[in-house]
Amino acid sequence: MSAPRRVIARVIARGGAHGIGTNAALFRLAWLEPEPARVFAGLRGPDGQRLSVVHRGVGGEVVAIASSPAHGLVANTDLVADDGPPVAIAPERLGAIASAIAAQFMESTGRDPALIDTGVKVIDVLAPLVDGGIVWVFGLHDSGRMKFIEELHLRVAPTGQRLTVVFPIIPSYAATIPAHLHAQPSFPPDVNGGVRSVWLVSEAAGDPGATALVPSDRGSRFVFNPALAQRGCYPAIDCAATRASDDALARVEAGQRELIAQIHAAATNPEASGILPTLERYFAQPFESARDFTGLAGTHVARREACTSCADILAGHAPRGGYDLPTGSDVAQ
Repeated sequence: MSAPRRVIARVIARGGAHGIGTNAALFRLAWLEPEPARVFAGLRGPDGQRLSVVHRGVGGEVVAIASSPAHGLVANTDLVADDGPPVAIAPERLGAIASAIAAQFMESTGRDPALIDTGVKVIDVLAPLVDGGIVWVFGLHDSGRMKFIEELHLRVAPTGQRLTVVFPIIPSYAATIPAHLHAQPSFPPDVNGGVRSVWLVSEAAGDPGATALVPSDRGSRFVFNPALAQRGCYPAIDCAATRASDDALARVEAGQRELIAQIHAAATNPEASGILPTLERYFAQPFESARDFTGLAGTHVARREACTSCADILAGHAPRGGYDLPTGSDVAQ
């Protein structure tokens, strides 16, 4: 008979279950191992309930998701290691689950949330971020998403503003995340100032249409395109698929809302084929977190300046703000 597995975590409380459906549940756990928890670390309850770590907090706490309602997991239930694949989330549950997790982080400040000025052109123009909001980072492997998350932490954490960054990944690549984080000790922790990272496994992660699965009231949604990365356009964000949240659209000026609509129209209109590559070139921008790779210091572009330059491009002119990066494969990140 095999020896019993060692207890590695203990349930603190069930949390964030309201509204996420009956096929999943969230739990706050105390991590008992001397080594920190890894993303997607597997756990099993006494009745075979399976869980995966999706966020590593401070003080030895983690957030895990169960593959079932897991009603038997109450406070002080011991959990042992599980070697099975990470718990995958049905695409239609992504938005509700991420919102439930974010709600545990973002207590009300009593003030109207403001826009976050990141200085990243494609963010501040196309899908602005809101203090206390959620940002989704969809896309396939090798499209620069991890560097994008690192840059968000670098730019937002020092401001004191709050953001939940959600990184969905397809099941076949889930193992690359803990491996990458283990190999990159300088990568920001899941809790970094007011910025929180959440890691979710879902088949929808690489689907350009996945943004439609996340309601517009649950965060700004970015889609990364490996084809842009291959052309040296970083961040490799797909203008056609990326969408701003309702909160962001309610806070930008009317002129910017019109500009966003024009960019989306140009990105999906074959007759405007010359405009999209110019926009993509303009949105290419060096990141401070990638300076060791590019040799270029990160740039910060004001929202109004970036909007003016995008309007220039849509009108068929060169952007007044110029370009931050050369075109082609001579730029790597």
